[in-house]
Amino acid sequence: MQTKLIGGGTAGLAGAELGIDPTFQAARVVQRPLDYAALGQILGHYRVGGKSGLMTGIAGAGPIFSFRWAQANAYAVIQQVKITGMITTAFTTPQVNDIDMIAARSFTASDTGGTALTPTGNTGKARTSMGTTQVADIRIATTAALGAGTRTLDASAMWIGHYITGNTAVTGAAPQGVVQDLIIYEPDLNAAQHPLVLALNEGFVLRIVTAQGAVGVTTIYVHVKWAEVVVF
Repeated sequence: MQTKLIGGGTAGLAGAELGIDPTFQAARVVQRPLDYAALGQILGHYRVGGKSGLMTGIAGAGPIFSFRWAQANAYAVIQQVKITGMITTAFTTPQVNDIDMIAARSFTASDTGGTALTPTGNTGKARTSMGTTQVADIRIATTAALGAGTRTLDASAMWIGHYITGNTAVTGAAPQGVVQDLIIYEPDLNAAQHPLVLALNEGFVLRIVTAQGAVGVTTIYVHVKWAEVVVF
């Protein structure tokens, strides 16, 4: 007996039949973006990039970037977080320049200070016809750490590593002390790894791990990709 798999159609019409490769007898499938329109909602896929100010003297565990989700009828699916960092003024004593990413639960009040990056209108959309993002707040530090909002951080970080090497200020095109496009979070979808899914009043924070020493000044660039999908 042969079994056929038929995809769901629209307006009462049958969908397409699943194709089987004649050589390897395997299903023909293709990767595609997450669905973002359902149950009368049009959400979408989004990108945001931000540059910090000249950060100096930030204490250990000081928050320098935060992302807060506060929608009950949708999820934010984080697809990638990456940074680039550089030293603009060398530290008096060379030190580790490290950063971590930690999940925030019960995130009912946004962090404060810094520069707000929350998109509005068409800003950050991967396609103009998508809805305006429903993210509650995104922000990045200027010269000092962000003020912590109302949130409970996990007991340990999701990722930790160094974002700057050496102790040489970047001058001109010189690459000293620069880490280019360091991916600190990205699910491996080919291995069916579950992405970070933010529900109501959840988010994540990037923090300086080792307190910044005397004189030294750093700048970071943060890039985040995410999708907003309907809760079923």
